Amino acid sequence: MVLVCGLNVKNIKKSVNYLKVQAESCLAQAMIHDPEILILDEPTTGLDPNQIVEIRKLIKEIGKQKNCYTQHSYPS
Repeated sequence: MVLVCGLNVKNIKKSVNYLKVQAESCLAQAMIHDPEILILDEPTTGLDPNQIVEIRKLIKEIGKQKNCYTQHSYPS
């Protein structure tokens, strides 16, 4: 599960952005019990544009195997 979410010791030690590691960690925690439905509330909040692209790709890959729903808030 950890590798599916892009986490490994090497990535964590080299990471300069804690938020990306935290997002990947939260995905791994959410998937650990193999839920039928995965609901993610603002999974890209606080990430820079490149990291948002990476997390969205990861969510799309997870979505091929699970029912995955995301919620996003946008300023009005």
